[in-house]
Amino acid sequence: MSIKTKNFKTILYIFFIILLQFLVKFSTAYADTKNYVVKDVEIIQPYDLDFNKLKIYDFAFKKSF
Repeated sequence: MSIKTKNFKTILYIFFIILLQFLVKFSTAYADTKNYVVKDVEIIQPYDLDFNKLKIYDFAFKKSF
């Protein structure tokens, strides 16, 4: 390989890495959507020996949606 070809490949490699970083940065910059935002859901259950948090999650999900 000649020096020109090595230089060209290095420059091309650096260009694609910078392009990839640019695309990743700006494609995820505005992905801050607020789908499924649930506010002010209050679930009160007593904590005892047979406390099951999965039942609480299910109940809260059903109550919020």
